[in-house]
Amino acid sequence: MATSTLRVPDHFEPFDIGLLGGPGEQVYRKARPEVDAMPWGTLDLSGFPEATIARARRVWTMAAFQEYRTGAACSLALQHLFRVQAPVDLIGVATRFPLDEIVHVELCGRLVAELGGAMELRHDPASLVPRLQPDMDPLLQCAEIIMRVFCVGEAVSIPILRASWQHAQIPLIRAILGRIVKDEAVHGQLGFWFLDWCGDAFDADERAYLEGAAHREISKLLQSWSRFERPAGQGDDTSAGGAPDPDDVPGAFGLSDASDDAGTLGWMPVDIYLPTAHKALDDAVLAPLLARGFDPRRHAPIPGH
Repeated sequence: MATSTLRVPDHFEPFDIGLLGGPGEQVYRKARPEVDAMPWGTLDLSGFPEATIARARRVWTMAAFQEYRTGAACSLALQHLFRVQAPVDLIGVATRFPLDEIVHVELCGRLVAELGGAMELRHDPASLVPRLQPDMDPLLQCAEIIMRVFCVGEAVSIPILRASWQHAQIPLIRAILGRIVKDEAVHGQLGFWFLDWCGDAFDADERAYLEGAAHREISKLLQSWSRFERPAGQGDDTSAGGAPDPDDVPGAFGLSDASDDAGTLGWMPVDIYLPTAHKALDDAVLAPLLARGFDPRRHAPIPGH
């Protein structure tokens, strides 16, 4: 039987990152010196099978892309916060997020280099940031992106990343995950601070719309997680040369096929990852939304939740 090959659309572009160097890099390094302080050059791969190393290259290439895409989404959300004249302290907190995400891109990218180099990954640049309805009320439009990016995507990722960090044994990988966890802690709170500011401004139809937006993001999470309930190699559409599923969400790395060594190169085994992820959805997403009167389950049931 012939093996099917994923066809990447012609308009997809390769994901490729680098540094300009010079004065710009000096300013960047001064702002985030912890990047160079990581224990680079200490990763010993001599005891790992080639298949595990190849999977690590793919997992961390995808992680770099997800952090890059989250940085773009944070920048879009920041623009909308300015547009609706959100409180200046809320905007001030959000201004840090794009830099955090770019730091995480570099951390993941440099780890990939130490693993032997990135796997080819192509993506649709038009899908880099969430699409919003152009004629929507500005505050509702802002609330939608905040709901999707922060109340769901970033909020659910923090407990998962924290568990990945706690599970990691290799010093370099543990240091990278620890840095990401420290930066992301505030990211998962901003969405709920935003709702505390303006949640009462929405009527019943607008609240229902936002609940639907949250439900769609949660459904993407559940679809992503379901792939790791299948036997290794089934339902995997991001192999070398392939394109990431445009519905993938930030925070989806730190996982493993059941056949992999347990957490050896930065991911958790499935029997730890999946319960952690589902608990994160309950505790870090649904509970704080319910506390603010938003229930995505009114839009449609959420299996298991």
